[in-house]
Amino acid sequence: MFEPDTLAELLGPDRYEQILDRACLQFEPDHPTYIRTCQAVYQHILDHRQFDTLESTRHYGGLVFWLVWTRQACELVAALVRAGGPVRAAPAIQLYIELHPDSKLADLQLDQAGQQAGDEADLVASYARLESVKPGTVNQAVETWRAGRATLSSHGASQL
Repeated sequence: MFEPDTLAELLGPDRYEQILDRACLQFEPDHPTYIRTCQAVYQHILDHRQFDTLESTRHYGGLVFWLVWTRQACELVAALVRAGGPVRAAPAIQLYIELHPDSKLADLQLDQAGQQAGDEADLVASYARLESVKPGTVNQAVETWRAGRATLSSHGASQL
């Protein structure tokens, strides 16, 4: 199951959790096969933008950590914004700042530490501008979210 060729055949949204659960049972977290398996699953999830398949599982934190650590969180941030707005994406960006203290975004946050903190939409916009390898994807998600809020507001619905 954990051989690269076999694993590649098994990967899919209905099997991610099962594969990761089995890896947890069979290997220690620092074992090369465990690491390789997790990376393969996480990469497959990223390639197919299926982040929500692990969202309510114990493996979601590992996925988010890996995406942020490897600086591949753009699609995740965009998906989180589309699903619930910038407030939903802010924790992933804050993790990015913690894991990459040498980043431009971390420097910006340090510069603004004495000032009033900006809102989550500003944080997402700053991430898109300074760190994202796909700023258009992140910005488009924010604009879609804003347009949705404006539409709801114009129809008398309460703000989310």
